[in-house]
Amino acid sequence: MGWMGETIDSIKSIQIRQLLTQAISLGMIVTSALIIWKALMCVTGSESPVVVVLSGSMEPGFKRGDILFLHMSKDPIRAGEIVVFNVDFSSPQGRDIPIVHRVIKVHERENTEEVDVLTKGDNNYGDDRLLYAEGQQWLHRHHIMGRAVGFLPYVGWVTIIMTEKPIIKERVWVSECEIYDLSSGSWRVLDSFPLDYDLYSRGMSLKGDTYWVAGDEEEIGFFLMKFDFTIERDFCVSLFRYRAFIFLDAKVLSVVRDEKLSLLHIDYRSRVMRIWVTNKIDDEDANKDLSWTSVFVLELDSVKFKFNVENFLLDEENKVAVVCCTRDRDRTMVYIVGEDMYKQVYEDTRDASPINWPLVFTCVPSLLCLH
Repeated sequence: MGWMGETIDSIKSIQIRQLLTQAISLGMIVTSALIIWKALMCVTGSESPVVVVLSGSMEPGFKRGDILFLHMSKDPIRAGEIVVFNVDFSSPQGRDIPIVHRVIKVHERENTEEVDVLTKGDNNYGDDRLLYAEGQQWLHRHHIMGRAVGFLPYVGWVTIIMTEKPIIKERVWVSECEIYDLSSGSWRVLDSFPLDYDLYSRGMSLKGDTYWVAGDEEEIGFFLMKFDFTIERDFCVSLFRYRAFIFLDAKVLSVVRDEKLSLLHIDYRSRVMRIWVTNKIDDEDANKDLSWTSVFVLELDSVKFKFNVENFLLDEENKVAVVCCTRDRDRTMVYIVGEDMYKQVYEDTRDASPINWPLVFTCVPSLLCLH
């Protein structure tokens, strides 16, 4: 029994030493990971230097499961940057969810260094105001965790699988179109209009048809779509072959003398505004491809144009445009712009609200009676 007891004690002491060694090794690994994480926080200036993309709202650029590397510099936040932010709400799991979206508007407040930021997912139809806290219209710098500076595809799926619980998800954006029949006073879904592309402008009516700037994720290109109400079908009537078009750019349609379409495009990278106009659209060749002619080009840096264009009205003969914009607190501002001119003619002094949102309309709807 003495020999057996000594053997058992020896085995126990070996097991204890192994357990202690494993515990020390595990502690060193955890400590090293914490030191590396803290070092990354100090170097990048971000409280979370690495995040996992949890949804498809930024496709095709970033997909669910990608890992993003963040950096939070003191440089001014610019439209077009991809940022990660937390807003003042908690998920059902009791934790904040980092949201990876693109900055689409930046409003600099006069006489202060504060900025108001509006974000949107590239794959979402609308901006992120529904995600913000109740009553919050803009993000501020303290909401932003960092700017995306690099990524690794699919590596974050390990984290998603380990932490995500199976839930029933609600579909927010439904890709279908309905048409309203004035004779019956009812809506019906158009099966002939699958809407298998994204829309990037408000609809513009011309000669009884409606036009949109649209984008195809597979082709990563932009084109002009037309909906013909007589046969309830949509057609691609023009391809925008201008390579500077990207998803975050401003793309606004307008009508010229009820016979042509015009397009205002702002390239936020080069800060250049361009306006094109189509050939005259006749009823006979309404479904044929349209051709575009450049009207004028405006360098925005030279005039410090910082605002979001809502709509515009083109004077093709004089090569000038009346441009309606929004800025701080969504206040409306109106400019007359051309190659050799830039003049502000109106600025609203009140914040926008459901009862105060003045805008320039390029045409009068046929259902509206004027007195």
